[in-house]
Amino acid sequence: MPSLILIGRSPLDIAATIIAVCFLIYSVYWKDFNWLKSGWVIAAFLFWFFTVLNSFQAFNIELALERSVPNIRFPLFAIAISYWVLQKKTDLRLLIYVFVATLIFSVVDGLFEYLFGFDFAGNEKRPGRLSGPFQISTLGIYLTKLGIPMMVALLAFLSYDQSFYNRSPSNRSITLPLTIGFSILMLITILLSGERMALLLMLFALVLCSIMLRKFRVYILLCLTLLVCGFGLTISLDKEMQDRLYNNTIQQIKENPKNSKAYLAQFDAALEIIKDHPILGVGSNNYRLVCKLPKYDPNAVDDQNSRCLIHPHQIYLELWVNNGLIGLLLFCTIIFFWCKMIYKNWYEICKNPLLFSGCLGAILFLWPLSAGMSIFSNFNGIWFWFMMGFMLACFQILKGVPYQKHYQTGSLNP
Repeated sequence: MPSLILIGRSPLDIAATIIAVCFLIYSVYWKDFNWLKSGWVIAAFLFWFFTVLNSFQAFNIELALERSVPNIRFPLFAIAISYWVLQKKTDLRLLIYVFVATLIFSVVDGLFEYLFGFDFAGNEKRPGRLSGPFQISTLGIYLTKLGIPMMVALLAFLSYDQSFYNRSPSNRSITLPLTIGFSILMLITILLSGERMALLLMLFALVLCSIMLRKFRVYILLCLTLLVCGFGLTISLDKEMQDRLYNNTIQQIKENPKNSKAYLAQFDAALEIIKDHPILGVGSNNYRLVCKLPKYDPNAVDDQNSRCLIHPHQIYLELWVNNGLIGLLLFCTIIFFWCKMIYKNWYEICKNPLLFSGCLGAILFLWPLSAGMSIFSNFNGIWFWFMMGFMLACFQILKGVPYQKHYQTGSLNP
């Protein structure tokens, strides 16, 4: 499935939907619904059910139902990944190998685009941005939120637990330096992507890794130092990157949020709407419409002049503005069960970097101080729920409690 991201958004969404449907068929066939006992699953279904009901008071009911009803595929996809698709240690190993192969292609494509001005598909480079194989400028955030956790998982395979991963010392002496070298190359690609939030999250992830991965602390701190120096060198020598990472940032901070399309303008618009609709919000996917009302955007004569984008570009603001405080609290309940599981298994996480890799992915997606894409879109949403499924699968497999009832009973219920 990771390789489908190189084809486009629709194949990825179709694959996730098929996996979710097949999992339901599997559960009915085996009469196995023990996964419904998990706290986060119950919370996820309650959240989804509320968003559907809440659609009937939305600004545009049809638009809200079109988004909220199919959203059930997202938690079902995560459930399928964690309870059904990834059942054995070899499943995790295969997934990470395929994912890393996709990362290698994405990094090479991105660097090729930076050097020659167009990617492998012939698409021209946008000033100060890299798209790689994605057609839109999301290469940096993809490599950050998915690439860094997967590289941490690969390092776990190659270095920390030889008996578990069945890696000989001779193989590790070759693959480990190659893995570290590619990780550095991937971090450079994130820097060159021109995505400011990806850069900030990358630095945040490296700080967390330096704390948790003691064996690689020296390498990680060296990377941080080199990246800070590389950032200064890049904005000094590359005029496009200077405009993107420095000049545009300063300009957007100074701009009036009423007359801007920057993230701060989206936050401002979302907060204004929340003041008027604090409890129930305006309905799923309705921000794009309500934001353009004269009350919230006096300049919205047409889409070109409007400050509004399709969503607020901040997870928790999006949840609040679309489904109100009730929807936000219900989603935070899902996060609570995940945090509870992490807290109860903190000792194992500190010892096993594979467990940490899943938690790192969750943190990078859910960090409240970050801005970015929606977790209910068919691109970022699928990868968010995939990473949650990956994290839960790691806990179940490494703690020796696989889910499938007809193979072995027991499950990990956070």
